[in-house]
Amino acid sequence: MHRSINLPSIFQRDRDSLIAAYLDAKNSPIVKLPRFTNCQFPEVTNRIVSGIASARHIDVGLPLLGWFAAIAGADRGLHRVILRNTGYINSLSLIIMACGEPGCGKSLALQDFTEFFIKKEKEKYLPSEELKKIITIQRSRIKALEKQFIKTGDSAKLDEAKKIEEKLKEDEMNLNKLDLVFNISDITAPSYLELMKKQGFALRMESDGVLLPRSTFDMIRKFWSGETHSQDRISRDRIVCHDPFLVDLVFTQMGPFTKFVQTKEIIDTGLFARMLIYHAETQDPKRFQTPKRTIDSEAKSAITKTLERIMHSADIRITGQHNDIFLTQEAESTWFKFDEMSKEDALDHDIAIEDWARRAGQHVLRIAGILHVAENYVPSQHPITTEEIITAIDISNNLREHAWQCRAGYTNEREKECECDTALSILNENMDFFSETQLKQRLKDKFTANEVQIALFKIEQAGIIENITIRNEKRLRGRPTGQTFKNCYYERFI
Repeated sequence: MHRSINLPSIFQRDRDSLIAAYLDAKNSPIVKLPRFTNCQFPEVTNRIVSGIASARHIDVGLPLLGWFAAIAGADRGLHRVILRNTGYINSLSLIIMACGEPGCGKSLALQDFTEFFIKKEKEKYLPSEELKKIITIQRSRIKALEKQFIKTGDSAKLDEAKKIEEKLKEDEMNLNKLDLVFNISDITAPSYLELMKKQGFALRMESDGVLLPRSTFDMIRKFWSGETHSQDRISRDRIVCHDPFLVDLVFTQMGPFTKFVQTKEIIDTGLFARMLIYHAETQDPKRFQTPKRTIDSEAKSAITKTLERIMHSADIRITGQHNDIFLTQEAESTWFKFDEMSKEDALDHDIAIEDWARRAGQHVLRIAGILHVAENYVPSQHPITTEEIITAIDISNNLREHAWQCRAGYTNEREKECECDTALSILNENMDFFSETQLKQRLKDKFTANEVQIALFKIEQAGIIENITIRNEKRLRGRPTGQTFKNCYYERFI
């Protein structure tokens, strides 16, 4: 089993020992990441997720994560999972990040779910536009009646204005339920905050999207936990978000994904620990007995009926209302044992993802709650069973391995091989200073420019090379020169 390159400690390193370590790593196989083969999905989830994966020849993990986001997004924070023994409340908010090579099916995995939400936005758009016109007329009428009352002193005008005002409040409440954004496109901090204040939830599902900007991290962490968040700005009034609910799913390319999960400053913010992380596998068409096709009508119908039911329950909720889901006594006992074991593993084995492992119990409760909402017509009337908790634990364990490999190891053999070859090229040839372009040209027959760029980033993170690029304020003509590096283990006399 080979998870990551076993480099000598910084105090015992020299050029020869690093070359030996990379040669050893290059010849050692890595373990394939798990693909939920040990998970027994409940009936509705299995029908939908397996249906999409088999019909479109894609990694089952992609539609599974998309299904999680769709359920949570339709629910909009209505349901929560509560532990009886401690009273601990767990929101169903999710932050999901997955990566994959071009053509692995990221768009196909989300297609049916995003189409559903686009349709719902359109259905609500026309009634909301009509209601906006009515509200504008009502406001104008109230102002006119108030002016008439001031001029004439006729109390009947004031009584009429009060009646219209009552109707206006009712219409404004109805407008808030209709004028909803189901897929946020602007993920800057001000936009996210404004939307959360307006409608109490934010949903993003992007098959090839941009990762969350650093300026949003503190806010997103609070939204994930359901904590009240406030912000003061000189240019505008104080904004306060009570009881926020968040679903943020983004599938992206390998480059930005790798930099995100392996940058210490980002890990230290705590956002990684709150994420469900996944690396998708490009499927071999030969393993499927049928050509690619649209999903069958049974799976398509199950998606629509399940999301319609969940969305209807969220539509008729009273503001601030929550439907609480509890666990059976046996399920709660199973969860406590898992949570305790995960925290012990975080100290003993999962140092690279210690914070994530400590929160594994929270991830399990969210996954179990989401599966429970999907499978039950009135979820709060039935407790989460031991079987559901075990399924959620199995899914969490699969995702933990992905988080570990993406953070400290390698997601595929080629990625590891590229890093080894890049490092060996630098060390064997005893380069002193070199450019990114130089390495890409040297390895172009074997690896893409993007693969070499990721390898250089990992080698830099390991402290073997140092980025000494000087950025000119004025952009020179022609193709950018790329980054420049210094070999920290260059030997002058050799």
